[in-house]
Amino acid sequence: MTDSLDDRVPGHSPLRDTMINAGLAGISAVPLVGGVVAQFTSGLLAERQGARQHKFNVAVARVVEDVLTRVDGLTPEAVLDSDEFMAAYERASRAAAETSSAEKRTRLASAVRHAGPWSTIDESKRAQFLTLVARYDDLHFAMLNFFRDPRAWIKASTADWHEPAQWGASSLGALLEKYVFPSVAGWRQLVTPVLDELQNAGLLDNAPLNTMMTPSGPLQQRTKPLGVELLQFVEIDSTP
Repeated sequence: MTDSLDDRVPGHSPLRDTMINAGLAGISAVPLVGGVVAQFTSGLLAERQGARQHKFNVAVARVVEDVLTRVDGLTPEAVLDSDEFMAAYERASRAAAETSSAEKRTRLASAVRHAGPWSTIDESKRAQFLTLVARYDDLHFAMLNFFRDPRAWIKASTADWHEPAQWGASSLGALLEKYVFPSVAGWRQLVTPVLDELQNAGLLDNAPLNTMMTPSGPLQQRTKPLGVELLQFVEIDSTP
């Protein structure tokens, strides 16, 4: 490729948006200041929305550019001609606009890479995964990632951590509280429904927080193969 797909994403122009909205405010000006303020505020919101959309489009372009380097013969035109890709892009774009999480927007952009006949993932499964990526928040993916390999997660995320010579009997709740949520008040109220949702979706094995287990019990992998596939779908590594 001779140029980057970044260059093909239309630029966002805050100045142009502001001028347009300022013109609308002048045309519809009334003696009440509130009307002008409403018009101006609407322009600022449109400017912010445009900037967020442009950033997401650039992220998608970079993901597609990566796909083009991996799939022989695939062209940008072929990608844009794919109805599946365009439908996935529209869905991911809506979800990206509705979230404040930069991490979720990154996952959504990454998920779009699989939306097309070039994907090696079954069509029904990639549709299912895109739905889950749009629905789930950061905590869902954090739990899937943690329970894929708790020992590796703890080692990678804990500075100067050395594995004890012998783990004592413990529970999943104690492990999470010590290594994942050491300073988060009320974390159980946040995590419990997320774990239930992941279990009901067939992505996670039973993960009771309060059950005492043998020393190796809390460290066992609980993310099911389907959950691991979902992590790979958005290209999340096994470490935090």
